[in-house]
Amino acid sequence: MKSQKTRERILDISIQLFNEKKASNVSTVQISAEMQISPGNLYYYFANKEDLIRCIWEERMLGEIENLVECFKNVRSYEELDNAVDVCFKHYEKFIFFYSETATLFVNDPSLKELYDEKLGGSLDKLENVLDQWYESGMIIEVPNEIKRAFTENFIILMKAFVYREDSDKKHYKSNVLALIHPYLKENN
Repeated sequence: MKSQKTRERILDISIQLFNEKKASNVSTVQISAEMQISPGNLYYYFANKEDLIRCIWEERMLGEIENLVECFKNVRSYEELDNAVDVCFKHYEKFIFFYSETATLFVNDPSLKELYDEKLGGSLDKLENVLDQWYESGMIIEVPNEIKRAFTENFIILMKAFVYREDSDKKHYKSNVLALIHPYLKENN
């Protein structure tokens, strides 16, 4: 029980430090110092920083991404879409280090890139299904098959770009994200 709590605390502290200082600027020695444990104790749980980041992706982020897809799946109005985008933004803020340093993280850990590509492809498929559900529910007009993938990819690109915005820009930026779906909304939404 204690070892599981220590492991979870390592993940929590790592996310906090990575978000504050960027993952590329944080070492496992700094993480262990912040936790007041020996580096060897940290290595008992994680082989290295890449292993730690991979675990954050698999154990913390993937579940949230699945929940985000479910959240969007249940949207039936523009107001609900607005709220779902807020939930999505909170996820991106929670893991800002990952989304702002994705390229560097992938260079440092090619197996993380493989996992990401594998899971992201599934998420894109699920988002395409969300568009189909929105159409079937009457929320949007039909999105042509030939642009569904581009639509979902553009949505993710816009959401990832959110992490670079200053707080003062975020409300305006949210309008840009919502504008992506606006042309497909039916008039009663």
